Amino acid sequence: MTSIELRPFTPDVLGAVAPWFDDAETARWLGARDWPENLLRLIADPPREHRGSSVRERAGWIATLDREPVALIDTEVYVDSTAAVALVVAPAQRRRGVGAAALAAIGDLLARSHGVEALIGGVEQHNEASHRCVKAAGFVAVAEDPDEEGFINYVLRLDPAGASGASGSAKRWSRTPAERSSASRPDRPR
Repeated sequence: MTSIELRPFTPDVLGAVAPWFDDAETARWLGARDWPENLLRLIADPPREHRGSSVRERAGWIATLDREPVALIDTEVYVDSTAAVALVVAPAQRRRGVGAAALAAIGDLLARSHGVEALIGGVEQHNEASHRCVKAAGFVAVAEDPDEEGFINYVLRLDPAGASGASGSAKRWSRTPAERSSASRPDRPR
């Protein structure tokens, strides 16, 4: 697979990603076609706080392979140097390692450019494909049991000093779980 490249998610890409939400699996786990539009609204007007954490920045990213969009990544960076992440892989790109590569690339980018030390995110208990994806990217479950919303929370420690530039190499990431009792994640955009 060619390297994943990232660029900011902007309205000009909306037409490419909106059809991904017509897919039954995408709609089941994330929501309908309005999800990316709502993400653009949150990027333009981010919350100041989310689940008790002060938000530094909300951003969306498009992961591309050979200049074609293959994933949409929602990130929320907090003042404590953590970032929550949500990921949507284009239905035609599933089971090819695109999701894990996109997570590696966003971790590298956020560590290097935003000083993020840990990526955090939640996967619904029965979403086996997403569990496989985050584990392949090196995330570790914070707890075995789901939280009160039915999510298994995961964390991936990053090393801002060891960020590799644009390669997105996951081997530069530590697999030690954070000492947090729970991890937050961006809500489904409303």
